[in-house]
Amino acid sequence: MYPFWTVTNTGVQINARALVRFLQMAGFGQFQLVDGRTATTELFKNEDGVLQIHNASSLRRWLIEFVEKTSSMENSDGITTEISEGVRFGVSDKLVKITPSTLDNYCKSLPIWSESGLHGTKKLPMFRDDQENCYIPFKNGVVHITAQKIEMLGSDILEGKGCIWESKILQHNMEVQDTYIATQPSPFRDFVHYALKIDVKPKTSDNDRDEGTDDGRYKAQKDAFETGFGYLVHAYQPPDESKVVVFIDVDSSPERTEGGNGKSLSMDMVQYFRETAFVDGKSFRKALSDSARFNFSNVKVDTGFVYINDLNPDFDLTQLFSIITDDMTIEGKGTNKFVIPRDRKPKMGITTNYVITGIGGSFERRQHIVEFGNFWNQCNQLKIKPQSIIGKLLGKMGFNTEDDWISFYNYGFHCVQKYLQNGLMAVENASYQKKTIIASIEGDKGTGDVVEWIEEYITNDRKSHKDDGVEINEFYQSFIKEMMPTIVQEWDVNRFLSGVFNYVKYDVDLEWNPHLSSKGSTRSNRRWRKGSRGDQKEFVRITHTDD
Repeated sequence: MYPFWTVTNTGVQINARALVRFLQMAGFGQFQLVDGRTATTELFKNEDGVLQIHNASSLRRWLIEFVEKTSSMENSDGITTEISEGVRFGVSDKLVKITPSTLDNYCKSLPIWSESGLHGTKKLPMFRDDQENCYIPFKNGVVHITAQKIEMLGSDILEGKGCIWESKILQHNMEVQDTYIATQPSPFRDFVHYALKIDVKPKTSDNDRDEGTDDGRYKAQKDAFETGFGYLVHAYQPPDESKVVVFIDVDSSPERTEGGNGKSLSMDMVQYFRETAFVDGKSFRKALSDSARFNFSNVKVDTGFVYINDLNPDFDLTQLFSIITDDMTIEGKGTNKFVIPRDRKPKMGITTNYVITGIGGSFERRQHIVEFGNFWNQCNQLKIKPQSIIGKLLGKMGFNTEDDWISFYNYGFHCVQKYLQNGLMAVENASYQKKTIIASIEGDKGTGDVVEWIEEYITNDRKSHKDDGVEINEFYQSFIKEMMPTIVQEWDVNRFLSGVFNYVKYDVDLEWNPHLSSKGSTRSNRRWRKGSRGDQKEFVRITHTDD
């Protein structure tokens, strides 16, 4: 490569045009995600098909290191010349003094690349997972996972098939264990195994591994966890199954939260597979806040997983609807925003001690719920440490040999394969759905009494009103007669009708004034009045598909 400086009587001078040419020959360029001549780009270096993300500061460090260890270079005539220590010192000195903003301006002249060959860019194919294949690169090769097999392949499988981000190469030597489930110790697998148990009392030693695992609820949650974890590891974004994976405690309720049951630690483990952007749920800004656009400011072009930990009780999932199913717009303070296309955006996971409010198909389609049991919470109360049961701490704190990592990763391979075989295995999660209904209709301090009354009405009293309906004041009076005074004080007729309407809207088998469906789907659209002019009263008729 040619030198990007000249030596004059007054010292060393850096030539900006020569520097840009030098950087281009060294593999530097700009990566663009979406179309548009003013679209934001990311500085990168292509190191034999492995893309390293850089900024002006890291580029300057790279240049200084290059100069200080280079003793000779070719000139523009192809003649190799020696570079004296004095010249190297002079160039390094100039580089140290150059500002990142100046260097950033130089980089704007580098060629622009994009995965799909966008207008005004050069095409740079990327090696990606697809619907049926998952590839996980390690130091000593690539693990290839399909629905039928898990195998270790050589690193040369990547050659000629596209580039990958440097962060995708996991820094461990890996081997695939064919019989790991039956014969190999696996602390993370065992941690999850116990984490999903409910009301099983822990012991200081000799815990019965099978206790509490023989019921349908446990097995369904295990399937939900393993396919959910595999979904997060698999880099492919399915257009028909784009969801946020939610880990929540089975004992949580609108008025009581439970923690320490292993959901956060389990979600943390995804970071060892995918480049992760952590988002503090307590600091998550609401959609109405102007700063909400910075919620995901730490997401980069190579981010594979966004983890929102410990959400607040008033979190509104609707503000994530478009991010879950559409393109993802990223904006940082003082930086240009950029857009990650929906088929290349990171997967997303949430942990929370609270019920996420929101009922109806729009909420259900966008979430994959896994309910964690209370085994580890009981361990904490009894002062029993998890490592005394599973053998060691998890992750960097406890995995101190390659065998530990091999065991962990092989469980992840199994989860990916289970996902490829079955898709996301959803659980009905009746208890969680009931909590969601209560929180959505009664609020996060709801006791469930109002929802219980509505359910009783729908099941029994409604049948006598399914043809002619019920006058709303009569309907409301029947409600307040059975409610505690404290509830009556908080529930006027309008809030009561809104609560019942939302409950009906949630249940696909129920309809609110169905004879007015042609006018719209809101409560005001379906307002029904009966009686002569000047003496009209409002009525409600709720029907069921079985009527």
